[in-house]
Amino acid sequence: SPEVRQRIDAGLVEDVGPVEDLNIERILALKPDLVVSYSLGNGDPEYAHLWELGVPVLMVNEFRERHPLGRAEWLKVFGFLTQSKEQADLQFMRLAKRYDSVAGACGQATSRPSVLLNAPWKECWYIPGARSYMARLVEDAGGRLLTAGYEDGESHSVNFEVALGLGMQANFWLNPGSYQSLGELAALHPAYAGFPSVERRNVYNNTKRLNPKGGNDFYERGVMEPDVLLEDLQWIFHPELAPPGYDPVYYVRLR
Repeated sequence: SPEVRQRIDAGLVEDVGPVEDLNIERILALKPDLVVSYSLGNGDPEYAHLWELGVPVLMVNEFRERHPLGRAEWLKVFGFLTQSKEQADLQFMRLAKRYDSVAGACGQATSRPSVLLNAPWKECWYIPGARSYMARLVEDAGGRLLTAGYEDGESHSVNFEVALGLGMQANFWLNPGSYQSLGELAALHPAYAGFPSVERRNVYNNTKRLNPKGGNDFYERGVMEPDVLLEDLQWIFHPELAPPGYDPVYYVRLR
């Protein structure tokens, strides 16, 4: 966020190292009342060490939540920590009501377009399973995520042939990495130019809110406003259901 970037640029944010290699001495010197982080799932020995040294640690693993509202509900934790619990509860209630309203409208759509997600990264194409966060967002927006048969909530690496087959089935293509144009995707591999989504210009990326450092607000503020994410997807899949003149917040159409 701009506020965080301003604090970093002003030297008001301390660097204590990456999660897997924390600078324990620096953390102790700062004398924090609480360390807020996330778990790598490896037992987190660095944080166990902090506890042993008398520094409490709170794990915020919202990224493991599979429902968009489940991720957003973590704002209640920060409401509690900042003594603004009532405000946080009210904010969540409002966004949940709005989310359910948009999902209800999309559920009345007469069609459910198929959706391809992501793009190859280091020769691997990761496809989320049917119980994943993005699958739920797409479903609630009246779409159908192509999952290559995976029914869980994890992401799976698929080979080029599988990804190509999914691409030929998809009505829409979302979140194709850092690519900003259809020409870039076609240059990546000529087969992509034959995808129906590319031919019909139904390719959208969640890169409308990037900061100068490349940070993507879709994965930051977007987590706290799934109702807005859903409205964006409603506008993409079912524009007839979107408010007149709707201007998407996180998505751009590639040209």
